[in-house]
Amino acid sequence: VIVIKSGKDAVQGETAVTITGGNITASGDRGITSADVFNLSGGTLLATGTDPMSFTKTNFEVMPVTASLNEQHAKSEKITINDVEFTAAKKYQYILAYEAAFDNSKGNTVLIDGKPYEF
Repeated sequence: VIVIKSGKDAVQGETAVTITGGNITASGDRGITSADVFNLSGGTLLATGTDPMSFTKTNFEVMPVTASLNEQHAKSEKITINDVEFTAAKKYQYILAYEAAFDNSKGNTVLIDGKPYEF
């Protein structure tokens, strides 16, 4: 279990970022940035930020759920995606959430503090 709370990028890769397991919460101005490829193939990840995240290329085993909200939300406002509850470590406006069990073929239900978020 890893929880990162940063005033800048929570996770930054000068070449690549690779996540293959674990339970990670990365909250910062940007949750995750990678100058090259972002590889994601296991575990549970919640990356949140007040600024958009950036990647040059991606390689995802299961497509993560991403959301760009209309306004910032407090860290106390829980994020629920397909019945999985996440808690950000600081305020957020951008979300990238991943769990290997997500079934994106059926669509995703996203709740912010219990209220539906429309994509």
